[in-house]
Amino acid sequence: MPKDKTSYKDFVWSIKETKENVWDEFDDADREKEFAKGYHPYLITRSLISHKNILLLNELNKNPLFNSEPTFKKLHHDYLLHAIPDGQEYKTVSMSKEKKREKEMEALRKEVKKTAGIGGKGRPLKF
Repeated sequence: MPKDKTSYKDFVWSIKETKENVWDEFDDADREKEFAKGYHPYLITRSLISHKNILLLNELNKNPLFNSEPTFKKLHHDYLLHAIPDGQEYKTVSMSKEKKREKEMEALRKEVKKTAGIGGKGRPLKF
């Protein structure tokens, strides 16, 4: 029997790597509802996007029922568990706000340097 509070990462790891069904059968519906609260179909689908999986994941978008009740969340999980091949590499894109600002500032500095040379003698712009 799985633990009652399974995190988003547990679901994603089981689909991507281990291929173990963490969503075992429950003896009562209340425990299954509690367990289903940790399963967020949108986030899980988004974390599995790759050029190889996009068509498989698009099939889930065609049926809005997969986002509602615990039974449909289980179907969503089972579909992904068996449709997505294991061992794929996924691109993780996460950049802190500070790094984003630094990149934006660097781009602005380059732009200012380019435009400063256009004015004639290449004097820097004063703000």
